[in-house]
Amino acid sequence: MQNQNPNVEQQYRMLAIIWFALLVSQLMFLVVLFFAKREIYRFDFSKPPLGENPMMTIIFAALGLSMFLMSFVLRKKFLGQAINEQKTELVQTALVVGCALCEAVTLFGLVLAFAFNY
Repeated sequence: MQNQNPNVEQQYRMLAIIWFALLVSQLMFLVVLFFAKREIYRFDFSKPPLGENPMMTIIFAALGLSMFLMSFVLRKKFLGQAINEQKTELVQTALVVGCALCEAVTLFGLVLAFAFNY
């Protein structure tokens, strides 16, 4: 049977490991993009700033911004719920949900890079 009230230090360590893993995954996306499409990292100021398909760029930017803002809102909601209910598990949920929504922003960027050469 699992311990119903895990040690706070263990929970903190677990949160730090999750955060570090998500940070490394973000950096890995950059490395994959660098080796798969090096031309993305060369800036050509003679081309339009929104790329060849500006509507898609604006849509993905709006989606990314909304996901980024939603990550803060949901994280705050879960942290408030954790405080009200005195459940430390909800702190981990807040971190994972917030980081996952921020990771969606990176995935939108990868789609723009691979599908639309932006």
